[in-house]
Amino acid sequence: MSGKQVINKATNSQGNNYTLYSDGSYSYSNKSVDTGKTSSTYYDTGKGHSFYNNKAEGYSYHENQNQGYRDYTMSGRQVIDKATNSQGNNYTSYSDGSYSYSNKSADTGNTSSTYYDTGKGHSFYNNKAEGYSYHENQNQGYRNYKNTK
Repeated sequence: MSGKQVINKATNSQGNNYTLYSDGSYSYSNKSVDTGKTSSTYYDTGKGHSFYNNKAEGYSYHENQNQGYRDYTMSGRQVIDKATNSQGNNYTSYSDGSYSYSNKSADTGNTSSTYYDTGKGHSFYNNKAEGYSYHENQNQGYRNYKNTK
């Protein structure tokens, strides 16, 4: 048997799908409760890279878990302000009210943490130095943590 095989596939009561593959990768897709259409997708390679696309919020990202950074792509947005402070930390704000920042380690000069706020009640934080990340739903008042070490 060669190639990637589906190990497990499931759909929850909201219609969200999850698939686990033989190579350790997995994916999921979430449905909008309003429209019933796919609103976001996520794919993790199982080898240190993940890809997220949120159609409803208008952004996507590639995360390199091995090096601890996320590259965001915003659709239909314009950069309003972009700055770097004396420590090399970056801040960007966008026309839709979202913003992001990345902080550098004083010891290594590498990115140690990233934060992105959609401006619509969701934020995402990744702290490589401490080994955790989270998604926060400010609208519903919860935060989901993930151990990244």
